[in-house]
Amino acid sequence: MSLAEFGVVRYLTLSNPGDFDDDGTVNGLDFLAWQRDPAIGDLSDWQANYESQLAAVAVAFPEPSTLLLLASGLLACGIRCQRAT
Repeated sequence: MSLAEFGVVRYLTLSNPGDFDDDGTVNGLDFLAWQRDPAIGDLSDWQANYESQLAAVAVAFPEPSTLLLLASGLLACGIRCQRAT
C-alpha cells in the first residue's frame, strides 16, 4: 500500500534548488541522481548551487597545529612570568 492510499500526501520541497536527493546538501550525489534520472530537476539548478555551497564552506579556520603552537606559547609565557615574580 502506498501513502496516498492512507490519505497521506507528501509534498516534496527541495531545501536548495539542485538538491535532488533531498539530503540538505548540493553535492556530487545530487549530480549522480540527476544523471540517473534527468527528469528530477534542472542541471542548471545544481550548477548554480554547487558553486555557492563551496564558497560558503571555504572559511578561514586555523589548523589544529597552529592552535597547539599558540597554546604552548601562552603556557611558556605564563611559566616565565611566574618565575620573574
